[in-house]
Amino acid sequence: MKRVSIAIIALVVVLLAAGTVPAGENGKPLSSDEWRKKGVEAFNAKDYQNAVVYFKKTLELNPKDAKAFYDLGLISYSKGEYLEAIQYCGVAIELAPSEPKYYRCRGPAYGKISDGHPANGILSMVDFRTAGDLGDKKAGEAFQTLKNLYILAAKDGNKEAQEILQGLKISW
Repeated sequence: MKRVSIAIIALVVVLLAAGTVPAGENGKPLSSDEWRKKGVEAFNAKDYQNAVVYFKKTLELNPKDAKAFYDLGLISYSKGEYLEAIQYCGVAIELAPSEPKYYRCRGPAYGKISDGHPANGILSMVDFRTAGDLGDKKAGEAFQTLKNLYILAAKDGNKEAQEILQGLKISW
């Protein structure tokens, strides 16, 4: 984390020295929304390195920007950094608990770190169920599909599936 911070500081110093610090059309520094827009553009171009810089700049100006935390979660997930994705999406959820896509981002990350410990499967399922309950139809469908798969596995004697279903209070 310190390396990233040092890299960001170094980048700002270089940009300041070159006189190329991004500014809006009126020459004023970019707002948090403008930084976030730049981050989204970089993310869509799969330029994750710059996207991270722009989203972190967004958070410097607006530390309660749930969308920027979510976007950092998506980048972390895309890079296979699932624990980081869980942390970023968790902050987004704390800031905006009624936004289903934040749960839908974190849920699969829990699933990716499933290490045989049923808690990860439970947390993944809870996030899919929550996103579905908040109106995310695809997440609700994913929850139902996973639930049915766990039920089949539990009936076949799979202990992890049984523990996950017990944790969710789903009988099979």
